[in-house]
Amino acid sequence: MPDIATGQETVPPLFASASKPRRRRRAHTPTNEAAGVAARETAISRASKGSPPGWADTALAAVQRCCQAHPSFITDLVWQYIDDKPPEPRALGPVMRRAEALGYCSKTDKFRPTAIVSSHRGPRRVWNSNIYEGAI
Repeated sequence: MPDIATGQETVPPLFASASKPRRRRRAHTPTNEAAGVAARETAISRASKGSPPGWADTALAAVQRCCQAHPSFITDLVWQYIDDKPPEPRALGPVMRRAEALGYCSKTDKFRPTAIVSSHRGPRRVWNSNIYEGAI
């Protein structure tokens, strides 16, 4: 098809994506273990601050009940023991760390996919109970 201004034939691009701008790649960040640990601790602290006052204690009691009733579990099961969900679901992370420190449960190196739809079947850590008493 000729260009109206010049009268010359115009050639369309071979690929439609040729006219799209390319995404910029992130700059490579060197590995820094100390910075990674600090960032993790900051994120955990931020998540715990996103829960209502007293929620962490209620959630810890729920983790204890879950540990007493199940020999192993993922956090999906703990959520079933919690009535009031916090605005920030990651608030359960610090609670699980506290439960581990109190000896209620222990991390394993196993993972299972979550059933929580908004998490898109992402992996969740399997925890072993240290206080399992059988089905309550």
